[in-house]
Amino acid sequence: REIIAYLETGIVPERPTNEEMREMILRHANLQMECKGEYIAVREMRKHIAWYLAGFPGAAKIRKRVCEIEQMDKLRKLVTEIFRG
Repeated sequence: REIIAYLETGIVPERPTNEEMREMILRHANLQMECKGEYIAVREMRKHIAWYLAGFPGAAKIRKRVCEIEQMDKLRKLVTEIFRG
């Protein structure tokens, strides 16, 4: 979204809101779960969430918590907690 907006207008748009980030990560996690099952999806989402957190305040502490998650319901709960709108 940001790249398209910049290419079309030459203006760097605002970063996504916490709500937008939360919804994107949860959508991503659900798609991973559908395609790969819970075990693999959770482990892959740990890596992806680390990327989503780039530049986010307190990202290092949050990444540590994310890496300890083993179940998708706990991952969803943590993402919802982190990205409270």
